Amino acid sequence: MKQNFNLKVWVLAISFFGFSNSLIAQEGGKAFQLGLTGSANFCWTNRAVKPAYSNGMGVGYSIGITGDWNLLKSKNNYFLSFDFLSTNVRTRIKLDNNTPFLSKKDSLNYENIEHTYKLTYIEIPISLKLKINEIGYITWFAQFGLSPGILYRTQAKFKAERVGSQDKLTTEYFNNNSDDEESTMQEFSEYRDDIRFYRIATFIGAGMEYRFSGNTAFVSSIRFNNGLNDILSDKKAAVHNTFVALHAGILF
Repeated sequence: MKQNFNLKVWVLAISFFGFSNSLIAQEGGKAFQLGLTGSANFCWTNRAVKPAYSNGMGVGYSIGITGDWNLLKSKNNYFLSFDFLSTNVRTRIKLDNNTPFLSKKDSLNYENIEHTYKLTYIEIPISLKLKINEIGYITWFAQFGLSPGILYRTQAKFKAERVGSQDKLTTEYFNNNSDDEESTMQEFSEYRDDIRFYRIATFIGAGMEYRFSGNTAFVSSIRFNNGLNDILSDKKAAVHNTFVALHAGILF
């Protein structure tokens, strides 16, 4: 069911962008450009509230479609830019090492607990893109905007040490939901690992377009994406994640 849902979402998005592109192209050429984009995302936890702490950097990715809409027909400097992305954010946290945590599954205490989440969102960044005039086939730009995301897949792995023993508990990635045995195992009385269904972020970026054939251009940019809301639904802890994305794509 989940695969069918994801496929339907992508088909509808591509159909919408393609229909919009064909209508605007009939009215006046470069008013709208549509393309493909992807990025490598370097993610970290920038704000955390006890008992959760940052535990280093993770690497994720984004892939999807992008579009630029010219706001002023008389100039080619001001654009409304929007993307439709599948975005993977790898978030790593650890729990307070000075506090033993009681497992709800086996009623044993654990310490040195670390979680790694692979969170996948349907993300729709919307931004104002400011371009300078083209110089030798190259156009430089800056952009800033808002990036809401809806969670559609959560995977997690964790490791911990049993208090008073050399026993270590480790897992591979698994679907993080209440029906999964390994997910239930990592529920502690002082901490829950549930992830909110949404993520809201602001971002700023800069980059360049290299026009190599007609209106077709290679695009590369760097974006700083700053999460505004707590991604955990646990009221006893808070985690905000951030990532820097290195984008590359093509506009037609």
